[in-house]
Amino acid sequence: MTISKDNLSEQHQNLSAHENVKPGDIFDSKYQIVDKLGAGNVGMVFRAKHLILDKPVAIKVLMELHATENSDTNNSTRSSLMRFQREAKAAANLNHPNVVTIHDFGIFKDSIPYMVMDLIEGQTLSSYLKKNALPMHEVIPLLNQICDALNHAHSKNVMHRDLKPGNIMIVNENGQKRAVLLDFGLAKFIQGDNIAISVPGEALGTPAYMSPEQARGFVVDHRSDFYSLGCIIHEMFCGQPPLIGKTAIETVMNRLNADKPDLSASVFEQYPQIRLLLERLLDKDPENRPDSASDIKDYLTGSIKPSKNKASKTTPELIALSQVQSAQDNLKTVVLTPNKPIKTPNTQKINRGRILFIVLLAIVVLGIGIYILTHLS
Repeated sequence: MTISKDNLSEQHQNLSAHENVKPGDIFDSKYQIVDKLGAGNVGMVFRAKHLILDKPVAIKVLMELHATENSDTNNSTRSSLMRFQREAKAAANLNHPNVVTIHDFGIFKDSIPYMVMDLIEGQTLSSYLKKNALPMHEVIPLLNQICDALNHAHSKNVMHRDLKPGNIMIVNENGQKRAVLLDFGLAKFIQGDNIAISVPGEALGTPAYMSPEQARGFVVDHRSDFYSLGCIIHEMFCGQPPLIGKTAIETVMNRLNADKPDLSASVFEQYPQIRLLLERLLDKDPENRPDSASDIKDYLTGSIKPSKNKASKTTPELIALSQVQSAQDNLKTVVLTPNKPIKTPNTQKINRGRILFIVLLAIVVLGIGIYILTHLS
């Protein structure tokens, strides 16, 4: 897989699989481990060599799985293994220039699941945005490619569920940038998968890019990916995803309670078509979002030219992510399982208080008016 160390979460650096996978190890008699690239959301990633074809590949391994006497641990182990196998199965069915290719998968030493993927040289969109401001003429082609990748995946009944800049690789090829979607670690078959993988009420994903329905742990469809794409587009234009909080929970609460994100930034005045697109992508109701990635591309095609009324003499470059300090836990893939139901503000009590205050104020003003009129007469 195209892996960059900024795509890898520090919290997984000590997975036990790493203790039993080392340089020189050979998987399935044909893949030799060269070195460790880092840790991903569901396992470790290593650079390896295909001994028969004499070509570099990437191998992703899940943490080592062992049966125990603890039923909860065994349930978690089975869930992790099923999720890993689902990732391999889903991603292996995808064949598109903007999606990383899965070549093989299996079990190493009877307890370590692994996948063999393309090793693509490049950097993640997250890393790129921290160092560079993307001009508009580069943004639209990249977004179109991401839409093409989503179109292909959704046509195969596969959704990503963790779409974010850290899972999009930018590759330079002959002076052109190519986007490649990575890590279908949370991929879910939209149809045809009758096995219960997740615990009801769990929210799998990255808070900064998570749709409201995903944050609630509801059943989601391909339109949840579109909300995540809207968060990415917002970040490319404004420097951070919408409704971001200081913590993961605060961000989730913002997504659940806020009516809609603020799209009043001046850049949206210059590119009103982008604002119209974001209004649909970031709608809390999936029914109001675009039906397909092709529909999104139609919006993008109409946004290439700035508004004639608002256009400046030069096309502005977009804000680099490094200009905004986002909370670190907003950028990690997490499982949110609240012990108590998430509480939302009691707007009914707030409204009653405001009405009572206004009524009392009106009585006081009326009383003062009567007093003044009485004494003047």
